[in-house]
Amino acid sequence: MGQRLRRGLCMLALLALAGCTTPTAAGVQIPTYSPRREALSYFPDTAPVVAIVSTDPQDPGLRRLAAAGALEPLRRVAQRRHVYFEQLRGLLGNDAVVGLPHAGGPPLAVLTTHDATALDTFAHAREIAGRATPAGHYRGTDLYAEKGWAFGVRDRVLLVGAAIPELLEALDTRVSDHAFDAAQMT
Repeated sequence: MGQRLRRGLCMLALLALAGCTTPTAAGVQIPTYSPRREALSYFPDTAPVVAIVSTDPQDPGLRRLAAAGALEPLRRVAQRRHVYFEQLRGLLGNDAVVGLPHAGGPPLAVLTTHDATALDTFAHAREIAGRATPAGHYRGTDLYAEKGWAFGVRDRVLLVGAAIPELLEALDTRVSDHAFDAAQMT
């Protein structure tokens, strides 16, 4: 991924992490499923940069960024990659997690959606249009390669990275003992 895309992803970083646990009557914290926790689990606990990015079009912070023109570089990159808002509308709502799994390495973006069907439709539309090429299946994830980037679809999770090896590493991290733990930030 180019330097501009890295800057654009980092520019969107909105660091607002809410708790991912539910208190019980006895005061014990029991982890609950959270799209944010799921997205964070693809990053190692040693990741130098991890940011939460709102994808809710009605989010006040995102609306301020858009009004200020701060999202324009990301829009231009998306247009060059032939990704349009209409294709992504069904994927918006949950926060995305963007970060650098390793210092100096390529960025990784993870989005957990509400609608797995919309995510599959997005992936298959890119394949049918000849923009994405299937690149295998790993840990329940369909992998796709495009010129200059790669993405994976795992049920309701979209992973976007520079190349397939970064996605494989993220999938391995998710099931490892060194995955990022959102509870550390509360």
